[in-house]
Amino acid sequence: MNLNPSELDDLLAAWAFGALDPVERAAIDRLVASDPSVADKAHELQRTVAALDTDLLAPPPTGLAGRILAEANARPPVLAQPSLPLDLLAHQIDALGELLDHLEPADWNRPAHPYAWNVRGLVAHLLVIEQYTAGVLGLEADGPVGDGHLQMGAEQIATWVDDPSPSLADAWRDRAEHTVEALRSGQGPAPDTEVGFHEWSFSVDGLLIVRAFEMWTHADDIRRATDRPLWTPLPSDLRAMSAFSVSTLPFLMAGVAPDALHNARVVLTGEGGGTFNLGDRATDAPSRQLTLVTDVVDYCHRVAGRVEPEDLDFTAEGDLDLARQLLDVASAFAV
Repeated sequence: MNLNPSELDDLLAAWAFGALDPVERAAIDRLVASDPSVADKAHELQRTVAALDTDLLAPPPTGLAGRILAEANARPPVLAQPSLPLDLLAHQIDALGELLDHLEPADWNRPAHPYAWNVRGLVAHLLVIEQYTAGVLGLEADGPVGDGHLQMGAEQIATWVDDPSPSLADAWRDRAEHTVEALRSGQGPAPDTEVGFHEWSFSVDGLLIVRAFEMWTHADDIRRATDRPLWTPLPSDLRAMSAFSVSTLPFLMAGVAPDALHNARVVLTGEGGGTFNLGDRATDAPSRQLTLVTDVVDYCHRVAGRVEPEDLDFTAEGDLDLARQLLDVASAFAV
């Protein structure tokens, strides 16, 4: 028989299962009898097939479960290292820029829910916020003004919404990349400097993470608007964004349930997730026991306000009311 290795493997498997017709069976029998290497493979397949038909009645060896658990505990999962804030922001700029490069002319006029803008208006909003961010960081003298995040630069945005030219995406990307390049070169405040962003106060690094989070969220808004699949960032980027968000929960909960989080834990599953203790678990202060478990991407969508708490797939062991409160406040920075 003149067979390539893949064809031979398929025929040997069928031979072991007794699934060949008489002619094929006789040919494989002759090959097995004449070629020791083929015979070894064929008989190993026969033994495997026979084992599949055997009841597994024997109990596992004594102590096997304990040894497996000990081995698992001795090798904790390797968690993704969080991206540096500037790298995280650069990654989201690249992802959004690539998306905009591939939009069709009609895509720019599609409604960009949950906003009243179309896609062009949403990109105009992003340009305004990039200009505002550059002003906050001292990289631009005169930034736009407004009464809130979504109201900022409203007149300018309204002008751009009606502008059919492709220059809007280029202007946004130029401004966003200039901010990253300026900070990398040492311009602007130090990473731990506190700056005001609307009504909130963040370190510079924290602000960069918030901006990256918003950029990913709006990119997915555009993907939804243009019938494109959503995009999952790198595990290192998810780790940076999710860890920062979880770190803000004690602050956000302070006005809702003070001292409630000493025995609360958030477990975010999937690549880029991790386990986060929200307080001093050794404290004697009154507290409420909770372990909240959910997928890291789903959690980030909740933080962005794109998933409501009642629609989030999560498990809560302990105080379910506390879990709901955490999920309620998690989206405090969403826009």
